Amino acid sequence: MAQIAKDQNKSVDGLVAALKNDAKQKLDDVVAAGRLTKAQEERILSDLDQRITDLVNGKLMRPPNAGGLFRAGHPRFDGRRPPSFPGASA
Repeated sequence: MAQIAKDQNKSVDGLVAALKNDAKQKLDDVVAAGRLTKAQEERILSDLDQRITDLVNGKLMRPPNAGGLFRAGHPRFDGRRPPSFPGASA
């Protein structure tokens, strides 16, 4: 994403700020709707800068339990493939 921003003569910092602002607005909306507490929102926002910066710079790490039930070695893994999503390539 950083390279795309640079190719479009946009700043990487500006992209990070825009993504963070968008996420913050969406979280505020969810809090206002009562689906998330303010404390939960603050916990999410606490490391949002770093996570978005990593995402933009291609350094987003895979969560430790990525794959869930469809990960080999998971106690409930049954050999099936995860469901496909619209637009996902096989």
